[in-house]
Amino acid sequence: MVNSHTPTTTAVPSRLGPFIRDQRSSILEDWEVAVRRLPYTQGLSRPRLLDHLPDLLERIADVVDTVHTGGHSSLDLMPEVHALERLDSGYDLDEVAEEYALLRACILQRYGEYVEERGDSSMAVAMREVVSFNRTFDDAVSAAVSRYTRARERTLVALDRISEAALGTEELDAFLPRLLRVMLETTEAVDSVTLLLREGDVLKVRASVGLEQERSQDFTERVGEGFSGHIAAEQGPFELRSAATDPRVRDEALRSRGTRALYGVPLMYGGEALGVAHMGSRTAVEFSNEDKLLFRAMVSRATVLIIQAWLAAREHAARAEAEEHKQRLQLIIEQCGEAII
Repeated sequence: MVNSHTPTTTAVPSRLGPFIRDQRSSILEDWEVAVRRLPYTQGLSRPRLLDHLPDLLERIADVVDTVHTGGHSSLDLMPEVHALERLDSGYDLDEVAEEYALLRACILQRYGEYVEERGDSSMAVAMREVVSFNRTFDDAVSAAVSRYTRARERTLVALDRISEAALGTEELDAFLPRLLRVMLETTEAVDSVTLLLREGDVLKVRASVGLEQERSQDFTERVGEGFSGHIAAEQGPFELRSAATDPRVRDEALRSRGTRALYGVPLMYGGEALGVAHMGSRTAVEFSNEDKLLFRAMVSRATVLIIQAWLAAREHAARAEAEEHKQRLQLIIEQCGEAII
C-alpha cells in the first residue's frame, strides 16, 4: 500500500474525521485496488465502480466528527441508493456487503499506518486488531445473510408449490399426496413424508409418499405413545438419528426400510395438535437446521390448507342438509295441500 501522507514527529494523532477528508483520494485508490480483485467488479467502469463513494466518505467523516462536536449527522440514503444501483448491475447482497467491508478496512489500515508514523505504536497495534476484528464480524454477517437469503428464497418457492398443489380441489385425499410430494422433492435427503391426522386420541395415517410399498394406511398411534404420539402430546418438534432401531418408532414401514434421520412436527391450530407430519431419510443421520426450518414452514402452510378443506366440507354438508330439509318441507306442504283439497 502506497503512503501519500507526510509523517510528522508529533505523538498526537490526527482525528479520524479530518484524516478521512485529507486522505480521501488515497483511501479510494486503496479500495479500488482491493475491490478490483473481486470477479464481479470486472465489468464496471471506474466512474460506475466509485459511484457515490467520494461523497460517502465525506458523510462518514462528518458522522465521526460528532464524537467531538456533539452535533448530529447521518449517511442519509447513500448506502441504500448504492446498494440498489449495485443490485441493478447484477451484484448480490453479499457482494455489496463485501464492498463496504473493504472500504472500512482500507480506512482503518491507512489510519493505523498514519498514527504509527506519528509515534503512537500502541494505537497502531490497536488499529490492526480492529481491522482483524471487523473482518471477522463481516465474514460472520455475510455468511448469515447469505444463508438467510437462500433459505428464504427456498421457503417461498416451496410454499408457492404447496399452494399450487391444493388448487382445483378441496378434497383432502386428492391434494394431500401432492402436498407431501412437494415436501419430499424440496429436500434432497428426504425419501419419505407421512401425515397423520388426529381422530379423538388416535393419530391415523392420512397420506404418505416414499413409503408406498411398505406403508399400511391403517397404521395408527395413540397420542402420547410412540414417535408421532409423543409429538402430538408435547406439541413440539422431535427428531431421531436412528429411527429403524429406536423403540419409540412403531411404524413398521419406517423400520423395515432402514430409516435413519426422522423429524416430525405437530399440525397446530388453536392451541391443539390436529395431527403430525414427519420426514425420514435412509442416508442422513440428521437433517440440517435449514431443512427443519423449511419443513416446519411447509407443515404450517399445509395445516392452513387442511383447515380450509375441513371448513369447506362442513359448509358443503350444511348446505346439503339445508337443501334436503327445504325439499322435505316443500313435500310436506304439498302433501298437506292435497289433503285439504
